[in-house]
Amino acid sequence: MSIIRYCCVLTPMLAFLWVESPDPQTDDPAPAAERQHNRQLLQKWKSDPEHSARLQRDLRAFWALPDAKRQQLRQLDAAFQQLDARARKRLWRVADRYVDWLERLPEDERHRIEETENLSERLDLIRTIRERQWIESLPRKVRDELMKVPAAERSRRVARLREEERLHRVAWRRPLRAADRLRQPSRLAELPVEAKEFVEKQLLPHLTPDERKRFEAAQGHWPEFADTVKELARKHPVLPPLPKPVVRYEQLPEKAKIEAGPKTSWEKREDNWSKLQSDEGKWPEWALTFHSLLEPQQRHHMPPLGASRPGEFPAKAREFIGKTLSQKATVSEWRELRSLEGKWPDYPLRLLRLAEKHNLEVPGMSLPIGSEW
Repeated sequence: MSIIRYCCVLTPMLAFLWVESPDPQTDDPAPAAERQHNRQLLQKWKSDPEHSARLQRDLRAFWALPDAKRQQLRQLDAAFQQLDARARKRLWRVADRYVDWLERLPEDERHRIEETENLSERLDLIRTIRERQWIESLPRKVRDELMKVPAAERSRRVARLREEERLHRVAWRRPLRAADRLRQPSRLAELPVEAKEFVEKQLLPHLTPDERKRFEAAQGHWPEFADTVKELARKHPVLPPLPKPVVRYEQLPEKAKIEAGPKTSWEKREDNWSKLQSDEGKWPEWALTFHSLLEPQQRHHMPPLGASRPGEFPAKAREFIGKTLSQKATVSEWRELRSLEGKWPDYPLRLLRLAEKHNLEVPGMSLPIGSEW
């Protein structure tokens, strides 16, 4: 795993945790006042068992890194802590979005990024992938016209199109007149009825304590509230279960148990078992965590743990797939989606992203945006 991904997970709590658990190979204690401050923070965090358990897992992951990367991460964290609060908040959100984007990449592209040690080359690779994704998100007519342009001119054309998109976003965020501002919801109570119901029933119950704090802090602020809700909805996709949600090891299909191995072997892997236990009883969190902990070969043979074929989805989503999305998707997009049938969570996640790409909403699964926001 790359240093950037560890940074996104571990910063900024590392500055406190590693002081409380000094490296046995070094003799560099922190000042007494700083250590006392860190102990107070740890006591505060211990009052939240879920947060405390996550910090302990992060700390173990930190000590598992090579010495050079641990030192690099400490230096990065120290520099991060020197920034003002506004800059830290902005960079943290950027890092959070980056991790979310990275995790959704195809496995081969994700590995290419993680294995590229040279930062300049890694940034070039990220820009290349992002530009390709952006071009794929364009309306089909614009995309086809763009691909007919010579390569040298295409880069300039892409730059112009992206600048136009940026200006549209700026105009969209510009404060409106008082009469129009009523259509800019900045609190849960101000959301359209369908969106409010979706947030209350499908999003809020799945937020971590930290994410719930972010949600509450964003209320009353436009456009931060809308951006936060949309970002959190992407991080917690609504994945319809099969008739009975799988939320613990005992509920796995027999074939899944055979592929994954006996429960006793999982219990011996303390870190993995701890992650599963923290999500036990939660759908789709437990199933997603379980799936992420499998080896690639195990995932390949794993039976679906949730809806992964059109006929397994609720009626409205099923109708959307057959009548709306099938007409909007390109031939290659539709072929790709069909190829993922029977694969979970690949099929429902691809369904959500494809609908989003075409500015569509999957009934019951997508956050209802509407014209109001």
